[in-house]
Amino acid sequence: MSHSHASVETDTSDTQADLNLRILVEKVNLLQHQLPVLTIGGLLACTIMIYWLWQTLPATLLSTLLAAMVAISLLRFAQLMRMRKSPTRVINVQRRSTFITVLSALSGVTWGTLGFAAVSEIDPVSSLIMIMVLTGMVASATASLAHLSLPYYLFILPAMVPAALKFFSFSDSAFYWIGILILVYLAVSIQFSRGIRQSALQAIKLRFDNLTLIDRLTAEKQRAEDAAREAHRSNESKSKFLAAASHDLRQPLHALRLLAATLKVQSEKESVSAPTIKSIDESVNALNSLFDSLLDISKLDAGTIDIHIEHFYLRDLLNRIRPDFDVLATEKQLLYTCPNTDAIVATDQVLLERVVRNIVHNAIRYTRDGEVTVTADQQAGRIELRISDTGKGIAEHDTANIFEEFVQLDNPERDRSKGLGLGLSIVKRITTLLDLDLHLASTPGKGTCVTVSIPCGDGTQVHTLPAPQKMKHGYLEQLFVLIIDDEQAVRQALQGLLVQWGCTVLMCSSASEALTELAAYEYEPDIILADYRLRESKTGPQAIAEIRDHYQKRIAAIIITGDVAADRLIELNELGEPVMHKPCDPAILHGYLSAAGKPPE
Repeated sequence: MSHSHASVETDTSDTQADLNLRILVEKVNLLQHQLPVLTIGGLLACTIMIYWLWQTLPATLLSTLLAAMVAISLLRFAQLMRMRKSPTRVINVQRRSTFITVLSALSGVTWGTLGFAAVSEIDPVSSLIMIMVLTGMVASATASLAHLSLPYYLFILPAMVPAALKFFSFSDSAFYWIGILILVYLAVSIQFSRGIRQSALQAIKLRFDNLTLIDRLTAEKQRAEDAAREAHRSNESKSKFLAAASHDLRQPLHALRLLAATLKVQSEKESVSAPTIKSIDESVNALNSLFDSLLDISKLDAGTIDIHIEHFYLRDLLNRIRPDFDVLATEKQLLYTCPNTDAIVATDQVLLERVVRNIVHNAIRYTRDGEVTVTADQQAGRIELRISDTGKGIAEHDTANIFEEFVQLDNPERDRSKGLGLGLSIVKRITTLLDLDLHLASTPGKGTCVTVSIPCGDGTQVHTLPAPQKMKHGYLEQLFVLIIDDEQAVRQALQGLLVQWGCTVLMCSSASEALTELAAYEYEPDIILADYRLRESKTGPQAIAEIRDHYQKRIAAIIITGDVAADRLIELNELGEPVMHKPCDPAILHGYLSAAGKPPE
């Protein structure tokens, strides 16, 4: 036990000794900045005083004192040069401090000898001038040397005390008072020096505290940067994982959706169970919705979504989505209301619709009874669109996380029918992209209100949108479609749907196979549907380019992909070709094919 205490005391002693040395380093450095002025000023004052006394005191004494002062000054300048070449550190501060102390003592003795010799009862003028010079030297030392106590005392005491004692030796008692005043001046200077020394010490310790704080902040900053880099790497890994998983899962889903569309077309011509087809279609649409959310996240992160700012009536958007939510609200016996507002806004209508749909859908999903209300008010050049519900509300500590990916506060069992928890994450990204203010206020047990602040629009710039066209399941006779995909199930599913639409279809797994098969045809394909990823590190765009080069013609083409990685989306966006993401929407595919189709003969 005693050994342990001894170890602790030794560690504490070593720490204090190290601190004292560091403080001494700062004190020596502080003197270093003032040393040139002090040295030159002292040498100049000594030279002038000796010149004044040259006729009254022995030349040998004065020459010796001047030589001593010159030697001290040269030694100080030599020390200053060493300090500038080699900074003062803990390892050399003791030696330099001793050197400063010795030179200060020698300087004090030199000035004290000169003062003792110059003070004379028969020459009061020289005595007065000498005392003035000495008090000036002491004042200068108090201001610049007081933080080093030993050098300071070893300078002022030898410099002033001999002159004071000399006045006490005179026969006229009036000189005694001068000696007393000199000693009083010394006492006052010493007392004043303590305050200066304490202030310097506090300033040095404060600097150490600041340096320690800076070191801690630097370390914290480094740890924060390391954590941010790790989070970024983790996010990249997550994105890569999602992209890879999404691509692999989209392949069979893509085939499944095409097969469902094929059944739907067949049901119009044959007696096929409509409820079964409806169930399949609903399941596919649900899966497709989840994958579309992942795709939206990837597109927003990659910055491949184009923004089209337009001026439009907010009521058109609200009326367009109202029928969908009327059905959902009715199923849950909720009251859903939205305004017939005249507000005009200026933003991307498609992206804003996605935001509103996600927020309203979320509000209806998590409201068990009561109502979901949409309101719109104009404030300071902006339209405040509010979606309020009477749901269970969100706890304050959860509001910061509600817009993160995969966060679902009321789905601990991860029921897939409730989605993946990506809707509000998409809302956050889109509002940031469109520079729309997004605010969430919630009271547990009473409900939640989400506010989207949108810039006001200009009524003179509103354009009426054409009514959306529904897909017509007409036949695309005489349309020759070339499919290039290395997944057999996908090729067959896509072929089945295209055949139902009346297309002539050629299926191949690569461009070389396609060129071989096309040799049997007397005409070129009307359109190419190429998967992005093909075997042997080939890509769909490369296959399309080979077919076009063979026919020396720009044949219409569509790239179909299941990739959702950010870098891949950027690359696809720069190709200039139509891109469809698996699982493809049959209606959109039908539209592309109709645009490329031939008129029937």
